[in-house]
Amino acid sequence: MGRWPFPPGLAIGMTIAVFHCSGSFPSIQDWLNRLRIRFLKRREALAKKVAHAQTSVTCEGLGAFTNQPPFDSLPLPHCPEQLEEELHLEFYTRDNPDIPESIIGIDRTTIPSVWLPDKITVFVIHGWTNDINSTWMQGFKNDYLNYYDQNVVLVGWGGPYGAGDINYRYSASTTRTIGAHIGEVIENLIANGGASEDNFHLVGHSLGSHVSGHAGRWENNHYGRLIGRITGMDPAGPAFVGVDDRTVGLYTDCAQLVDTLNTDNIYGSTPTSTGHQNYYPNGGEEQPGCENAENTCSHFRAIRYYQESLNQECLFAARQTCTNSSDIPGSCSPCLGVCGVMGYPSAGYDDNVYYLTTNPDSPFCRG
Repeated sequence: MGRWPFPPGLAIGMTIAVFHCSGSFPSIQDWLNRLRIRFLKRREALAKKVAHAQTSVTCEGLGAFTNQPPFDSLPLPHCPEQLEEELHLEFYTRDNPDIPESIIGIDRTTIPSVWLPDKITVFVIHGWTNDINSTWMQGFKNDYLNYYDQNVVLVGWGGPYGAGDINYRYSASTTRTIGAHIGEVIENLIANGGASEDNFHLVGHSLGSHVSGHAGRWENNHYGRLIGRITGMDPAGPAFVGVDDRTVGLYTDCAQLVDTLNTDNIYGSTPTSTGHQNYYPNGGEEQPGCENAENTCSHFRAIRYYQESLNQECLFAARQTCTNSSDIPGSCSPCLGVCGVMGYPSAGYDDNVYYLTTNPDSPFCRG
């Protein structure tokens, strides 16, 4: 049975309805797209009723996840097994830069033969409406392998039960279970593959930042290991802002170093500082060059800043620190020289809130 089965009568009804309104039959692809949207909306409505009645969901190999506080503002999450083949991890190294060795579904015991336990392992995790084939994901992989001899793992969690759910709130809730799954994969690489928790770096965009946070927290809470680093590229704000609990998403307890790039406090990200090092380029709101662009421009600019920081030819230097992340640059004051560097080279600088400026076009770095 397919991902979204439907009764024959529904197909006829949809076709007649479209013909009546438009006077002509739609293309097959358009008809299928409309049918899929209608099915997903019905599934969402049913899921809301079920989620309201249920208090927990049990995921294979992970246990139960509840909708009790602090998660009571969201529906119950989907389980990793529901994503089926949409959940997959692609392992790349300099020896296999183009053809990955993949872990599909909820396999948490395989150790890829290409993976090198003595190297840093970077997990790159997308956010809502993206998937593993998103252009920026492939660009990250290529640049990482070009500049650094590391393991690069692209994490895909798309599809209607993951980041592709048309209801953002379900995707936001599912960051918990996908994070737990990745936490178990990391534990397998440590316990059975010989890696050190210090050598894991998770880089997530938007909801992917919170997937990263839940992965790090799962590893710490269940196995007592605090992974080396998590980078949140404009961590998603909706469903995470205003929740009076630090366990709902990315926070400082998730890794030894949590650094964040905050670029869209108006529409997409959280206005509060959730990391050890928190960078607010151009005040963390509308980014230069995004004035006449769609609302997501500033949200995705964090990706471009971080990717550009990989080459280290120009450092995104911060020369001001701030006392209030909601008042930038009003609460900021100059420091002596460079006090922080945004992006890949940020390790080694003090925990703080930083302000810096960028160019409106690439190269964005101003040094």
